[in-house]
Amino acid sequence: MKQIKTLVILLATMILLNSVDVAAQAKKAVEQISGGIVNGKAVLLPKPMYPEDARNARLSGTVKIQVLIDEGGAVISAIAISGIEHVSLRLAAEDAARKATFSPTKLSGQPVKVRGVIVYNFDAEKSNEERLRIMAIATFMSISRNFASDLKKFDEIFEGTNMFQEAVPEFPEFAKELKTLTSLERLTTDKRVEAIDNASVAIRAKLGPSDVWQFDVGETFGELLGQFMQLVEVPGTQPDLTKLDESSIKIKLGKMKDLTYSAPSDFPKDVLEKMKTFVEMSERKDLMTLENSRELLLKMMSIIETVSPDSTK
Repeated sequence: MKQIKTLVILLATMILLNSVDVAAQAKKAVEQISGGIVNGKAVLLPKPMYPEDARNARLSGTVKIQVLIDEGGAVISAIAISGIEHVSLRLAAEDAARKATFSPTKLSGQPVKVRGVIVYNFDAEKSNEERLRIMAIATFMSISRNFASDLKKFDEIFEGTNMFQEAVPEFPEFAKELKTLTSLERLTTDKRVEAIDNASVAIRAKLGPSDVWQFDVGETFGELLGQFMQLVEVPGTQPDLTKLDESSIKIKLGKMKDLTYSAPSDFPKDVLEKMKTFVEMSERKDLMTLENSRELLLKMMSIIETVSPDSTK
């Protein structure tokens, strides 16, 4: 009897120990779960820095970082597992992932570790010149309208180049509209203005809301710039700014000011700040004094240099 009783106790103990071991294994199994792509679950997801060497190489693409998130929501490990084969980008992505935080994940009421993947998208940063193409084409169209009655002078300012022909390959998305303007010299002044206006309307109709705003700013800026350029007697010389119509300049500055203060969020901040200091000159009483008009021209040139650095060389 004692042997049977002892055997029963031993069996019971083994069963109990086995149950504890299974429970321990089950607990261990749920201490860590897979969370898949966890970008959308982050409380804080810092953007990675864009390394200088990657920016210079204009690299774009994704980097996937496998992260282990502890019970409190902190990232305790981050390793690049796929994506762009570029050391600097991968290191930048890993560094950003380590700084991410998440809400604690619980399973059956118990906090658990989560293994997941953070996906970072790297887009090659565009220059202001590339980001402001719409402003540039609108400015150009507006300037050309100012010279509809004197295309010869317009060509002289641009060193004898047919600028509409030059613009066709530079703006392939508007090639159809620009090609209609490559032979303006055959038309009367009124027909030239009509052709330029029609092309501008057609270009604007192709744009989304943010680009429409940029087009309207460029068009107004071109009207101002065109008035300054009209005063250039000999290409390369300084214009006589005292000949400018102050009321006309102020009206255009005011229009541009209204647009400037409704800028979309993706518009380059450095250009926007220069535009604001430029349009604020509309508040000056004697805008066309030599000192003020020169300052106006300098601020205008500063905008052009920021938008297109090569244009003023």
